[in-house]
Amino acid sequence: MSRRGSCASPRRLGTENREGVTELLQPLNSTDPHVRQATCQSFAQHPLRHDQRIVAALLNHLQDRDQYVRQAAAASLGQAGKRGDEPVVHSLVIACADPDPGVRRVACISVGQLAQRGSSAAIAALLGRLEDKDGGVRRAAMKALEKATEKKRCESSLRSL
Repeated sequence: MSRRGSCASPRRLGTENREGVTELLQPLNSTDPHVRQATCQSFAQHPLRHDQRIVAALLNHLQDRDQYVRQAAAASLGQAGKRGDEPVVHSLVIACADPDPGVRRVACISVGQLAQRGSSAAIAALLGRLEDKDGGVRRAAMKALEKATEKKRCESSLRSL
């Protein structure tokens, strides 16, 4: 094969990337919640997971009518989002109050992964989850607080409880 044929041009790669993401997002329109859930889960490790269209699609699915899709979206956002991305952290903070404990648990974990250390909104949401009726949510909030707070601040906050 010639050297010229072994490499796609940057312009073509951009077009393929755009079309590739569009194709990846198609199953999220499925009426089957299992397909939407699996699609959200697949974005956690996908090479294009940081693409803003994928992040936006995951954010939209935090509002899905199916709890398992919301849970998968929250978990994948923890991998696809970037630390300090305030709109993503804000959406995950809201998901920390989801009616489903599985969604709340995973949202807490993702907040811990993405919130900037010392983020008052993240810390407040996680502190609120320390009194959750579900033990898994309380544990997830505790671990996420360790990541979202400065060490001294976290220790003093936990002692005051």
